[in-house]
Amino acid sequence: MTKRSPDIPSDFFGGEEALDRLVGSRRGAELLNARIEDIDPNPYNPRQVVDVSELVDSLKEHGFMGALDGRLVGDRVQLAYGARRLRAAQQAGISHIPVYVHPEWDETMMLTVSLVENVQREDLTPTEAAQMIARMSQQLHWSQEEIGRRTGKSRSWVRDMLALAEAPAEVKELVQERPEAIRHARYLVAVEDEEARRELTRATREEGLSQPQVYRAAQALQQGATVAEALVEARRPVVSIAQPVAPVQALPDLVVPEPGAEAEATGVRPQVRTRSTVQALLWAIYGRLERVSLAEVRDEAKDEPAALWAVIRAIHRALDNVIAQLPAEPPAPAAAQNTGQEVGTPSGPGESQLEL
Repeated sequence: MTKRSPDIPSDFFGGEEALDRLVGSRRGAELLNARIEDIDPNPYNPRQVVDVSELVDSLKEHGFMGALDGRLVGDRVQLAYGARRLRAAQQAGISHIPVYVHPEWDETMMLTVSLVENVQREDLTPTEAAQMIARMSQQLHWSQEEIGRRTGKSRSWVRDMLALAEAPAEVKELVQERPEAIRHARYLVAVEDEEARRELTRATREEGLSQPQVYRAAQALQQGATVAEALVEARRPVVSIAQPVAPVQALPDLVVPEPGAEAEATGVRPQVRTRSTVQALLWAIYGRLERVSLAEVRDEAKDEPAALWAVIRAIHRALDNVIAQLPAEPPAPAAAQNTGQEVGTPSGPGESQLEL
């Protein structure tokens, strides 16, 4: 019976793209074949080494491959990263491992390498990652852009981690239970009223509120709504124009603004109750779009422009299809003409004046 070779763990060879960029070409470093007993792990490593049995099996089978990086402290070698591989090499009975010693590395560099290397780990919990990103900001004084560049993460991810690091205990517990709720934390932290934040966090946990729902509730709270009103807003179903719309008679009554010259002049749209129609549905969609935070649009556009453009183009196509079913647009109201207001007129079926 042939003995099966152990699987090689992901950190067997070591090295991540972000870490490789940080370490550089190793020009000026001296390669030592250091004795295991003369090597110490990085004292700035915030994580404890736990189980390395899988890595031990691989080292016994294949030997130690690659090299680590560190510095000399007195007559001892201090690793910048690779605590797991050091522990596994000790348990595997390996006597020496290659280490590049960098004479110019100081305390700041050791902290930097440790944080960058740990952020790359797949087994990192959101709260652990948040703590490390916060240390980059506070101790290394890196901006969000710099943290993203150094770690290879998006600015949106960095912003979420910084928000989570500052979040109160109940929000951190929510993310610990639901790691996918990282973006929720940013919106929850923005709620200044402590009791309201607790109630919204509790509802998020118990009802499994989605990211858009938490965002809408947080926005409502910031605008002076009560917690009960904010949760009603969060639970309100949103019609997606990318999906088939339910039959008109199946839709509930909607409170929608009624267009008119008087409303345009005063800036206040009277509220009327009407049966759901295409007009009502479109005004409801308009109201939703009007409430989109432009600051959020700018932030997300920096990180995920392609995804944002895909949604905007989908909306644009849906509007084009609606416009194609309409007769020629009637002349603009006199009030709009007198004020110099421009009223876009489609040049043909399916052609919209929406500027993208």
